Amino acid sequence: MRIRSRIIVLKTIFILLYFRVLLQVRGIKALRKSWFHHSHTVEATPEFARQIRERIRISARFVPGAMCLPQALAANYFLRRRGFESIVRIGVKRTDEGAVSAHAWVISGSTVVVGGDDNTVTQFSHLVDAEVIVD
Repeated sequence: MRIRSRIIVLKTIFILLYFRVLLQVRGIKALRKSWFHHSHTVEATPEFARQIRERIRISARFVPGAMCLPQALAANYFLRRRGFESIVRIGVKRTDEGAVSAHAWVISGSTVVVGGDDNTVTQFSHLVDAEVIVD
């Protein structure tokens, strides 16, 4: 892996770890006040969406407990920093055992950036869309 690629992965690991710890320490209420209307309107380019997806996939292996929500928040952070539309979408579904399962993913325009593909996310009933702003 080239030096530049390693630096990008390290930055991604740091951001992913930040959101993982934030959620662990303060819970979802730490983010709630930032969830409101969508202000960015430019959809991420397919190439940038692919880069973010790959960064998150690689980095999540190094951050214990970096499940779907921390991954979605980290992807949202990188997309918004570049000025792209980014929405954290949360959905729920009932499992075969009758339990409720929740999942978070990020969309930019009509593209699912992280959190699965169209087949995966359509299994979940839409619960909330959030534009999470982190300064």
